[in-house]
Amino acid sequence: MSYDSTTNNISTSTQLAPLYPQAILLPIFAFPAWILCVPPLVWHFGQGNIAAGSAISWISLNNFYNSINPLIWPRDNLVDWWDGNVWCDIGVRIQVGTVVGLASSIAMIVRKLAKVMDTRNITMSSSRNSKLKEKAWEVLWCWGYPLLMIVLFYIVQPVRYLIFGIVGCVSGFDSSWPSIVLSFMWGPVTMCVAALYASKSSIWLNNREKWLTLPQYFSSIDSIGIAANSIASSLPATPQSHVLFGSSSCA
Repeated sequence: MSYDSTTNNISTSTQLAPLYPQAILLPIFAFPAWILCVPPLVWHFGQGNIAAGSAISWISLNNFYNSINPLIWPRDNLVDWWDGNVWCDIGVRIQVGTVVGLASSIAMIVRKLAKVMDTRNITMSSSRNSKLKEKAWEVLWCWGYPLLMIVLFYIVQPVRYLIFGIVGCVSGFDSSWPSIVLSFMWGPVTMCVAALYASKSSIWLNNREKWLTLPQYFSSIDSIGIAANSIASSLPATPQSHVLFGSSSCA
């Protein structure tokens, strides 16, 4: 009798919370998205391209969670959900860090491009000391800055995390002005800095066009285009807040 009751409960829960198509499609696209990023990630870090490697790292980390979470929480059956202990604690911090981590990585990429395009400060060969300083500067902004945002997140964190169907772990923020000052505003601000560097790169590229070879010109255009696309797609997404309602579970 107990077995039949349990079976009926599971069947009823499944009927009330059907399997969404997104729970199948998201892992299908997310798995290859982060797996295919591994070779360029290794190559960029191997070449000392800290900013480019960091940008790929932040994207890969999020796609890794996007590929796993729909498999863990494919339905809206809150009663049967796993509480996400530890897994979600790490995931929400990656989310918080990504908002500024990806933005600052893109800013460092276009900053380097802007320095190359600047005809007023042409350097034939950088010293080993200056290269180390440049790498340390990129590490500070690509990883130290997001780490600071993750630490400040504790101040405006009302719950450990939220869990939604399909997307899984989501960071929760307090609905007060400190959340804006300590968290929400820094993603758009950083992207605006990246947009400024991208604008400078475009202006200086236009000034240097007649001195560049055709492959160099198109390579620079591609870099600016990728940065501009990343900036445009990230700006609407950075000031996100998550409500504490709906089909979710709080921890």
